[in-house]
Amino acid sequence: MVEIIVLAIYALLILYTLSQLNHWLKLISHGVLLRAIVDVLYILFALLPIGGCYLSDGTLKNAMTGNGNIWLGFLVYFGMCLVFFHIIRFFVWIFSHSHHKDDQATRKKHPWAGLFVLFMCVLVSLSLTTYGTINAHKIHTVKYNVTLSKKTAARGKLKIVLISDLHLDTNTYEEQLRAMVREINRQNADIVVIAGDTFSGSYSAVRDPDTYETILKGIRSRQGVYAVYGNHDVEEKLLCGFNVSRKRPMRSAGMEEFMTKAGITPLDDKTVFINGAQIVGRLDGEQTGTDSAKRASIASLTGSLDTKMPVLVIEHEPTDFKNLSSCGVDLVLSGHTHAGQFFPCTVAMPFISQNAYGLKSIHGVYSIVTSGAGYYGPPIRIGTHSEIAVINLNY
Repeated sequence: MVEIIVLAIYALLILYTLSQLNHWLKLISHGVLLRAIVDVLYILFALLPIGGCYLSDGTLKNAMTGNGNIWLGFLVYFGMCLVFFHIIRFFVWIFSHSHHKDDQATRKKHPWAGLFVLFMCVLVSLSLTTYGTINAHKIHTVKYNVTLSKKTAARGKLKIVLISDLHLDTNTYEEQLRAMVREINRQNADIVVIAGDTFSGSYSAVRDPDTYETILKGIRSRQGVYAVYGNHDVEEKLLCGFNVSRKRPMRSAGMEEFMTKAGITPLDDKTVFINGAQIVGRLDGEQTGTDSAKRASIASLTGSLDTKMPVLVIEHEPTDFKNLSSCGVDLVLSGHTHAGQFFPCTVAMPFISQNAYGLKSIHGVYSIVTSGAGYYGPPIRIGTHSEIAVINLNY
């Protein structure tokens, strides 16, 4: 059902934008050659995400997926520009009391006005896509200070670097990974935490796993690098970014081997003890990636812990705060939301997630959500940044 819905929405978006292209081009030239060339090129671009979804694993599939992601970013803004133009034109028509016949006559008299509208829509869409791509590849650093009421006999301090949502795939930019590792190492952290979605639904889509393993293995911290898996750390079938797998996606051996070679320790419903703090890693609630359809409850994971001591949870999706609070959890480290990644998703995300981004206290539990160090689908960020989060925790 999801597959049909996604295909239908995508087809409607393509038909709408293509019909608008033909409409404005027809005002410029009554010949069919120009429109035929545009139609063929547009359909070829439109087929990129389809091929990325349905072709068998290989170079062609990865190429179509990577270029299809860029195309999707452009398509979103091109469609928005066209809709925005029609809204403006509608209100101008109302306020000027224009008639349809007069409007038609004006367009026939000034056909180049149509070309200008089309040119501006394409220009704005390309500009936003280009800016978003450049912005997405810059790593920023944000810092948080959190003090817990719980006290321990140990050191009482923990410096954490939180990263998430690397989404390693065909659109991964190698220098961005290197810049991220350099910035992490500057922090001289006690521990580095990866809060899920290291991959983007396919290990075969990782363009250069050996190089990426070497880069990530260069991360330095006093107490190690720990991670949880996210909802895209599985082998899934993605159509325009949506999971349309018929079977429950599972994690591949390649993904697990990658983590080992990169020096990253996954915490699959497991706990580590560092500097007097108890750090619990949870499997993802949406896709466990294992034979088990459900992950362990937070109650079972914390049942043997001393809740008088600090309890930290690494949870890919920022959710389940009531249960976390009732089980004595103090701080939850998450990703998943990308802070919306690009407009207009940035506007919608705060209504979807209990914590879309940053530091919040929810049901007495501190929640820190990072926007992620990578990007999902379109490799663009508008209104957000790719980042690492540095957390100075005191207890």
